[in-house]
Amino acid sequence: MAASPDSAALIGANSTGELWLFEPTKQEGATSLGTVEGVLFGEYLDDTKVLVSVYVEDELDKQAVSELGVVDTANTPNLYTTVATMPSGGVPGGIVVAGDRVYTTDATTGQIRSFDVQNVLDSADLATVFEWEDGALLGAFNDFGPTAVSSQCTLLVSGNDLSTGRGAIQFVSREGEFGGDVNIAEESETAAHLAVYNPDTAKIIAVVTDDSGEGVTVNAYVSNSSYEAASLFGGGLLAILAGAGGLILLLILIFGLL
Repeated sequence: MAASPDSAALIGANSTGELWLFEPTKQEGATSLGTVEGVLFGEYLDDTKVLVSVYVEDELDKQAVSELGVVDTANTPNLYTTVATMPSGGVPGGIVVAGDRVYTTDATTGQIRSFDVQNVLDSADLATVFEWEDGALLGAFNDFGPTAVSSQCTLLVSGNDLSTGRGAIQFVSREGEFGGDVNIAEESETAAHLAVYNPDTAKIIAVVTDDSGEGVTVNAYVSNSSYEAASLFGGGLLAILAGAGGLILLLILIFGLL
């Protein structure tokens, strides 16, 4: 899912590749844009163009795809354009924009790299493809990569540590400085953490998925107070208030109740 500055939202289904555009000015529901098989994460680069991560496993009837591409919600005849290829064996992850840079990750290594937003837009317009290694390297962090960014441009990095398996939300500056993390799983330290940031309240929402037992447990948590980068890098991690389940989280995000 990606939300634009004017409150439009692009929703994608990884299993089918279907994309829907929700616009606040339209009352009849979502507009079906088409399909991009294997779509994972996305972030708006401008009013209509969304950078998405795409991964399709190598199977007998299909070739593996691992890349970054731009979805143009205003140009459905040319809906999707590949702009970057991942390294061999790489899997693209979360994407965020902070300032004039877009940050994303290779989930197999935890590497976060940044790219100039205008250069990515130009690549989409010209149908040129750049390499993953062309991006500026910040360092290696959790495997989901950045899934949210604070109002002061701290990256909120989601997922699990690739060496220890520990799940957490990590706080990373745009220069790659690690500012600490928080693990709020009640049952297992290996539960994956997915961070969402509400810019209106400056609160962090965490979706924690624990599959260490017989089933899968999904819970949502909300920070007790507003989060700002300066408070974290100055010392002290945010407190987390236990919330309800993942469905409640989705409703909160849609209706802006926080």
